[in-house]
Amino acid sequence: MGRALRFQTDHFESVELTWRCLQGRFLLRPGPEANRRMLGVIGQAMRLFEGDVRLYFAGGTCNHIHIVAAFRSAEIKAAWTCHVRTNLSKELGDLYDWRGCHWERRSTDIPILDEATLLDRLVYLAGQTTRAGLVRHAAE
Repeated sequence: MGRALRFQTDHFESVELTWRCLQGRFLLRPGPEANRRMLGVIGQAMRLFEGDVRLYFAGGTCNHIHIVAAFRSAEIKAAWTCHVRTNLSKELGDLYDWRGCHWERRSTDIPILDEATLLDRLVYLAGQTTRAGLVRHAAE
């Protein structure tokens, strides 16, 4: 079976990206140093793609991450995703002594078509880390 087609119909169309770790491993374990490195990678990507990406949410659990963002174009989304995934693999691989790619496959991209759906996804995803016991409150 071929890969699902990816396209973007409009500028700054919101999308939810899900990246799963290889073999379900806990390669995204939270901790002060891991959190600092993850935020650094995402912050660097936002600086590099300033004006081209609107980041609404980034978070997840030990074995996957969710990103909700809007991108100026499909090319920007591909470049931003490549930058973040590559550098997260390098930074966290160095921290947890894991060589190679962290990611099991391409990301799952789900278009978010309206503001109500965007709000629903943000509420659900913010609560996911609380339900997993990684933080006490969604604000963390």
